[in-house]
Amino acid sequence: MDTNALLWQFASKVDIEMELNRLLGGYEIVIPSSVLAELDHVSDRYAKAAIKFTERYRVVPTELKGDDSIVELAKSLQAMVLTNDKELRHRLKEQGTTVIFMRQGKYLAMDRP
Repeated sequence: MDTNALLWQFASKVDIEMELNRLLGGYEIVIPSSVLAELDHVSDRYAKAAIKFTERYRVVPTELKGDDSIVELAKSLQAMVLTNDKELRHRLKEQGTTVIFMRQGKYLAMDRP
């Protein structure tokens, strides 16, 4: 998950875990450490809730920051990425990564390369 996915789940009140179960069945959510660092500096009313939410998942250390860390981690883990960031989605698709994104503010959809 990237930062915006963690924040919009609270803003949109969409149950991310339920939607991921619907799409994927089994899965493991991994949070890049750079995303946690970014959440610490975001002035969004949902930032604290998002940080609390990440406590139940595995946080993977990353050396890079921002989108670069997400792209690198997705490639090294051969993982899908949950994001609504258009630029990040484009970069991920170029490297062959499946992207999960919010559709119509109600549910998740997949975009496979």
